[in-house]
Amino acid sequence: HEIEKQHIIKHLWHYGKKLKKEIRGLINNAGLSDALNLVGYDPYSILMFPCDDEEEGRVRRTYFMQECHRRGLLYFGIHMPTASHGEEELNFTRDVLAEVVSLFALRYQSNNFREHLEGDVIQPIFRKR
Repeated sequence: HEIEKQHIIKHLWHYGKKLKKEIRGLINNAGLSDALNLVGYDPYSILMFPCDDEEEGRVRRTYFMQECHRRGLLYFGIHMPTASHGEEELNFTRDVLAEVVSLFALRYQSNNFREHLEGDVIQPIFRKR
């Protein structure tokens, strides 16, 4: 069992814990704990965009994803480390998220996310019937 020999499960938990710590630090330092919420376990976490208005929540998520993509990070708000993720990937992710969280804070303060979107707002994948 290669997974056991290479201590992959331990690596996923350790990497995820470091990533969550970095993300939480960015959120707290930007004063965004009411606008961004990180939930889940260390090897699988999700960045949530809590908002009373569902549409506005999707606008905020779209803006965040757009700015991550612009900086070369394909980002959907879900964090699932793999065995190949190391310090280089962690540092890159942290640096991109630091920029994006800073921009997100500006848009949040002025409540103008929609004005800075370059495409359509993401839509729910699953809808209530």
